[in-house]
Amino acid sequence: MRAGLQQMVKRGLKSLLKSTSPGKLSTLIGKACFRDHDKTVHRGITKLLSKRLFSKGKLPWEALMGDFRGGAWCGTSGGRRRGSAVDSQVSRLANSSDSVRRSSRKLKLTATALESLRHHKMKMIMGQRVVLDGKHRVATAVDVVCQRGDDEIVLVELKSGYAGDRTAAARDPKGKLCKMNTPCRRAADNLLNRHVSQAAVGHSLFVGETETLNKLSKLGIKHVSAVVLYVNSTGSDIYNVPEYWLKRGKRIVACISK
Repeated sequence: MRAGLQQMVKRGLKSLLKSTSPGKLSTLIGKACFRDHDKTVHRGITKLLSKRLFSKGKLPWEALMGDFRGGAWCGTSGGRRRGSAVDSQVSRLANSSDSVRRSSRKLKLTATALESLRHHKMKMIMGQRVVLDGKHRVATAVDVVCQRGDDEIVLVELKSGYAGDRTAAARDPKGKLCKMNTPCRRAADNLLNRHVSQAAVGHSLFVGETETLNKLSKLGIKHVSAVVLYVNSTGSDIYNVPEYWLKRGKRIVACISK
């Protein structure tokens, strides 16, 4: 392959991932939710993780240091608004053609995210792919699904901002460093691990789609991995989700569903 050219997404891969999605984003009394094809409502995982898996400790100031925003993103909830705008634009571009991606005007962090994916040789297939567990009635949306190499799908958890120390652990009222709850009691309760746990749950729900994996196998896809991608005003960082978390994905789902 000539320098500067990216590998093309396998033919049929995007349509397969769309057609096999077990649910969709929806609303319930004005609030976002997930529904399966029978219109059964499923809970999102973010609040459940915070309630059941994360400790009750408080993250230190060095973890919560804000990223420089400026312009329209200043003021109360500016970081949250910027994150939502970046998520929305990245998702739209992930579902668009290469020509649209190249020609579209992008937010700075959107451009950073796309450049990081290119740098790590991840070709976007689609955005906001819903995954769910019908038994426990929980669901989430994978921010971006990418292809890496000939035989790997990568599930990307995208985070905007978070320019502080992502490994600084939460502390209890006595100043003791906090750990996650079962089944991740050995893991420090910090921002990175919180975000990695989200990615691990998304991965667990996706690989639980046996029929989807069988169809992917016929297209030559043999591996499914997960990463957390951070983008902020200074650049980007990408973290592969360790096996420790991938092995616990299913147990985390059971834990937060109680």
